[in-house]
Amino acid sequence: MELFLSQPVSNKTNVKCNNSTFFFESCQPPSLALHLLLIAYTMVLIVGLFGNLSLIIIIFKKQRETQNVTNILIANLSFSDILVCVMCIPFTVIYTLMDHWIFGDTMCKLTSYVQSVSISVSIFSLVLIAVERYQLIVNPRGWKPSVSHAYWGITLAWLFSLLLSIPFFLSYHLTDEPFRNLSLPTDIYAHRVACVESWPSKMNQLLFTTSMFMLQYCIPLGFILICYLKIIICLRRRNGKVDRKKKENETWLSENKRINRMLISIVVTFGACWLPLTSSMSSLTGIMKC
Repeated sequence: MELFLSQPVSNKTNVKCNNSTFFFESCQPPSLALHLLLIAYTMVLIVGLFGNLSLIIIIFKKQRETQNVTNILIANLSFSDILVCVMCIPFTVIYTLMDHWIFGDTMCKLTSYVQSVSISVSIFSLVLIAVERYQLIVNPRGWKPSVSHAYWGITLAWLFSLLLSIPFFLSYHLTDEPFRNLSLPTDIYAHRVACVESWPSKMNQLLFTTSMFMLQYCIPLGFILICYLKIIICLRRRNGKVDRKKKENETWLSENKRINRMLISIVVTFGACWLPLTSSMSSLTGIMKC
């Protein structure tokens, strides 16, 4: 969960002070790892920011011509990604470079909170898209999601995500503990603080991270998987009923195959990308730790 806010990587470094060499534990990552990390963050920031902005602009232009529920949900998904690009990545890059937190206690809490909210909104948006696809394909004569339903769904997704992520806002705080035991005979780390996650007990942390793992990964993935499996089964049944000799039916069959591939790729991508992050929450407080 804590993909961006984290403590720096431990690395022993030697410095000269008063013509003597002292060895101390620095939290600065190795040069190569640092450069690779900065390059990765920069690429994610540029692609994520401009890519999602472009997508939202295109969707809004199309919405003027025709209202589309799927496009509204995708725009909401893109907005949550932009929120991470603006509120989390820049602070993480500076945190990594400076080796300590300089933005105050409020931003320490806010960045982790915003990240959790954004992740939750993104996942719930994928669930809403699955529901909309299911109704249109499996149950076309039943309830049909409208534009107003899409906005209501988005509102509920944001409200639930805001409430669900409150423990992150409460658990993150500033502390100088990572710098207390450094064997450095100077005050180079004096008054420096780190933004870390702290819980009253390990049990509380385990209960919360397990709950988040279920709510942000297992349950949504299971729901999406069921919806898309039923869609694929429905499309295959329809394929067996059409006359394959007709050209228009061949086009329809080709479109169904394309939809099947897209649905399978969504489920596989969702499961593969989120599993490493969500499964590590109960044992790690971040990707970097002193």
